[in-house]
Amino acid sequence: MGSLANKEIFARNLVYYVERSGRTQKELAEVAGVAASTFNDWTKAKKYPRIDKIEILANYFGIQKSDLIEEKLTAQKEKDNEAMASIIVRMRTDHDFLS
Repeated sequence: MGSLANKEIFARNLVYYVERSGRTQKELAEVAGVAASTFNDWTKAKKYPRIDKIEILANYFGIQKSDLIEEKLTAQKEKDNEAMASIIVRMRTDHDFLS
């Protein structure tokens, strides 16, 4: 698999988790410590982030790094990831969630 395919897979997965998070690209760029234009380039498959940035995003979304850089394998895995990501995002944003 070539570099372009890797960028496209990452971009597709990143867009998916950005939409699930309810956050803007600008907010997530701040989380990752990059310029909003760099984050946008990731979502457009123009650039590929360093592994440390992938790890920051995966931790934020509550997923594994592989969920960002690999093709989705099964519908069940996607469902499981959605459920866990929703819980983690809610825990980070809804301060009353754990009360």
